Amino acid sequence: MDGGTTRVTLARLTGKLVDTPLRLQRPLLVTANGANLGLTDLALAVGDGTVEGMVKRDANRLDVDLTARQLPVGLGAALAGQPEIGGTIDLQLALAGPAAQPRGRLTLGARDLRAGPVQRDQPVIGIDTVANIAPSEVDIEAAVTAGGNRLLSASGAVPVAFGPAPGAVALAEHRPLRLRVRGEGELAALTDFLPLAGDRVAGAFRLALDADGPVAQPQLSGELSLDRGHYENRASGLVIDAIALQMTADRDRVVLRRLEATDGDKGTLKGKGTVRLNGSQAPAADATITVAGFRALRRSDATLRATGSTTVNDPVDALTLAARITVDEAEFFIPDPPPTSAKKIPVTVIDSAAGRVLERPEEPAPASGGVLDLDVAIHVPGRTFIRGRGLDSEWEGDIHVRGTSAAPELTGALKVAKGKFAFFGKDLALTRGTVTFTGGSEIEPDLDVLAETTDADTTFQVGAAGTPDDLKIKLSSIPPLPDDEILSRLIFGREMTRLTPAQGLQLAQAAATLSSGGPGMLDKMRQELGLDTLNIVSGSDNDNLQPSARSGTTGGNGGAENMGISAGKYVADGVYVGAEQRFSGETRTKVEIEVLPDVSVETTAGNRGESAGVIWKRDY
Repeated sequence: MDGGTTRVTLARLTGKLVDTPLRLQRPLLVTANGANLGLTDLALAVGDGTVEGMVKRDANRLDVDLTARQLPVGLGAALAGQPEIGGTIDLQLALAGPAAQPRGRLTLGARDLRAGPVQRDQPVIGIDTVANIAPSEVDIEAAVTAGGNRLLSASGAVPVAFGPAPGAVALAEHRPLRLRVRGEGELAALTDFLPLAGDRVAGAFRLALDADGPVAQPQLSGELSLDRGHYENRASGLVIDAIALQMTADRDRVVLRRLEATDGDKGTLKGKGTVRLNGSQAPAADATITVAGFRALRRSDATLRATGSTTVNDPVDALTLAARITVDEAEFFIPDPPPTSAKKIPVTVIDSAAGRVLERPEEPAPASGGVLDLDVAIHVPGRTFIRGRGLDSEWEGDIHVRGTSAAPELTGALKVAKGKFAFFGKDLALTRGTVTFTGGSEIEPDLDVLAETTDADTTFQVGAAGTPDDLKIKLSSIPPLPDDEILSRLIFGREMTRLTPAQGLQLAQAAATLSSGGPGMLDKMRQELGLDTLNIVSGSDNDNLQPSARSGTTGGNGGAENMGISAGKYVADGVYVGAEQRFSGETRTKVEIEVLPDVSVETTAGNRGESAGVIWKRDY
């Protein structure tokens, strides 16, 4: 120490920061005295790059002279949660003068910027910036290039204010701004750097925007246009194609004059609107988007086409979204249930001896972006189909969504128009079905569904009621019969007293599945063995080797001498291999290969002979 000043010479330093090696190339002198700080003879290797120079700061003066070469952009990107961004940065900063009025120059060049791994024909992004720093403003010249072609450029003067702390700088909101932004090129070149969460955009854009006046309330002029635009959301399959957009800026307003697009098919989208700048207050928006026959969902398990309008208005920090939507047609497929496993339970780990909390359950991430107030009415006039897991049904009704985008509340109901339900191989007609939304913070609809079929002089009914997480299945009949007798007649078409031993075991499997709401014994064995099908067979069943045969549901006649086990698995996409072993000694194996979506070739071999054939099937 010397007169209150501490001097430290750092002779060696090695380490890593997010897998990037750091190494001090020569001794670094660090001096400190209160708020005063000095770094002399800095030479730090960062990956394949270097940072060299000096920094000296005290209450009255600021001196900075730094040069960086080939700094890895990936290091900063990883620290910001974007580890896939690559490239390098060169930087020179020279700044000197009174702490409240320094002058200097900053040059920055970013090269070979890319998001994700290197791909053939992927244009790399380059950024070049020069900033001349004066006590009251910063003059800027900047350009963004892709594949050597200029995409964006900006120039102008930005008012700043230094202080009160040495080196601190902020925008001077009440002093004039002068900014010119120009751009032209293909939007796809910038897709990987836009906050699109994996979505894709493309199209030819042109931009000319000028801003003049106080930072807090600039006067705008210019235009943005997009031709042949394309947007694709991978999660929902939403496609917005042939986008034609034109926006203009006029003093304190930004106007959407034209927005037209298609869904890649016959659906259309149109929009218009205005955003008004209100100085120190939040900007106010008023925009409307209308769609006609627009396919908003395009997935293998869900499709939806809709017509209606959506409006967004009020200040942007308290927006209200109002929509009136009619579902023209929709189709949803219920997937098979995933393998049963224990439900994940939030666990708090506590040190019982000390009574301290060691680990808390992970909190869900808050929704990004602003929160919208919602007023959305959805009309379903029919032609909305729900299929899968035995259900084939058409629904209609009305749903209203209120609350906010962070906590929506749904009210209304959907009712079944017609449909059927395959219950252990038996088709039952849907005679009643409602899905009721009652509002509240939890979206948990009440379900009430009844399906029935008549056989001779008996009507059999299968009902389901409750919430999706607590759905109760109830069997009934007219005249009344015990549940196991109802199951026996529904599945096998005969009284319990006439069931074969194999059928009795299958009946127990079905009863266990219904009572537990999950898989029975055979399903659990199938999952443990990694098979796609596992069945107990009896009698002269001929289709037990079919991949569509579900565990524990095979019927048939015959005694114990004809019982056996069949199992199968998809060994590749569209290739199914099955085997069957009877207690009598009969064996069969089968290979089925799907050559077209509705056409399969199969071969069967066993100790009773061989066969081959072509299967054509059609689901409708």
